[in-house]
Amino acid sequence: MILRAEPLTTRWWLDRTRSLLVDLRDGRIPLEHAALDALPRRKAVEHLRALLMATGILPPDPARDVRRLEADVPGLLGDLDRDHQQLATRWVRWAVLPRLRAMAAQEREMAVPAWNARRKIQQVSEFLTDLQHNGRHLNECTQHDIDNWFAGPGAIRWVIRPFLVWARRNRHLPATLTLPASYKGKPFSPVDAEQRWQIAKRLINDDELDPVDRVAGALSSSTPNRPHASSPSPPPT
Repeated sequence: MILRAEPLTTRWWLDRTRSLLVDLRDGRIPLEHAALDALPRRKAVEHLRALLMATGILPPDPARDVRRLEADVPGLLGDLDRDHQQLATRWVRWAVLPRLRAMAAQEREMAVPAWNARRKIQQVSEFLTDLQHNGRHLNECTQHDIDNWFAGPGAIRWVIRPFLVWARRNRHLPATLTLPASYKGKPFSPVDAEQRWQIAKRLINDDELDPVDRVAGALSSSTPNRPHASSPSPPPT
C-alpha cells in the first residue's frame, strides 16, 4: 500500500518516519495502539496507524478518539481557575467519558461523538471563563448570567445545558435558576437521493455557478452509493 503511493511523497514520508519504523521493526515500540498513542502527536504517526489498520496489521480501535479527548481535557480547561477546573473535570469524568466509553465498547465509530463532546467541553470552559471575568463562581451564577449566555448567537451555546443540569442536580448551581428548554432546530423536509443526485449533476456541469459553490455543493450533495457506472467525474481542482 505504501509503495503504491506517489514516489516522491512516499520517499519523503519514509525519511521522516525512518526511526519510528525501525523501532517498530526491532520491537522497541510495541505494535499496538497504546504505544502509538504514547508517541508525540504527529501526522506521520497517524498516517502509519491508518496504514496498519487498513492492511489488517492493527485491529480497529474505536476507543482511540475517546482516549485522545481524555488526554486533551486538561488543555481544554486550562484557562479556568482551580475550582472551576476541578468542577468541570469531574463533570467530564462522571458524565461525559462514561457514555463515550460505552459507545466505543459497542465498536461504534467514535470520531463524531468525541468531536461533539469536545465542543461541549470547550463551550463549558467559555461559559465558566465568562463567569470568572465577572468575578463569580458557578455557585454564585445569576439568572442574568444564564439568560445572557443563551441569548448569544449560535445554537452551539445550547450544548452547555447538560453541564448546567448536572451542576444544578449536584448543588454546584443555584437551584432557583431557570434553564432554557433543550434546543430544537427548525424542521425541514429531507431531500431524497434522486433530488440530491440532480443537484450534484447541476453543480458539476453548470458553468454559470461560482466554482467555489460548485465544488462545496457537489461534495455535500453527491450520493456515494450511486453506481459507479453513472457517476460523473469529479470536478477539476
